[in-house]
Amino acid sequence: MKKFMILILLAMIFVACDYASDSLALKPDIEITWINPLAWPTFAGDSTTAAMIDEIHFVAENSLDSYLKDYTIEYYINDSLVFGPTPALAIYGKISGIVEQGVVDTFMLLNVPVPLAPARDRLSSGETAKAVLRFVAIDEYFEKTDTADVWFGILMF
Repeated sequence: MKKFMILILLAMIFVACDYASDSLALKPDIEITWINPLAWPTFAGDSTTAAMIDEIHFVAENSLDSYLKDYTIEYYINDSLVFGPTPALAIYGKISGIVEQGVVDTFMLLNVPVPLAPARDRLSSGETAKAVLRFVAIDEYFEKTDTADVWFGILMF
């Protein structure tokens, strides 16, 4: 009976150590699940300086809380980089980690500006450009980071 209890105790210690090492090794893992609008129309004489993304939804993929720190923007025409990366606004938003299986908290970032001039100055009528917004999140211990990218279209009329 003593040998059986010692075996059970060793198994419990192994499971506890394995669980603790996994929780210490986590890094933030975020995903963008929704964006509105997906693209912005513009034209040569347009006085609008920035497209406004109404909402971007973020969710955590693991149990670690993280915070949105900042984002950068890059502009692509025909899959080649034409401008950027440029740092944009510094932001702060908490993305809560998953605490219950199947229940995910969504963080919504509202009214994100995307400057139009870097793309509009390089486009002709009928062409399109893509702006890549790369969001950086940092974990709750302010040690490890993760990024999430979203593509935003710019249509020249």
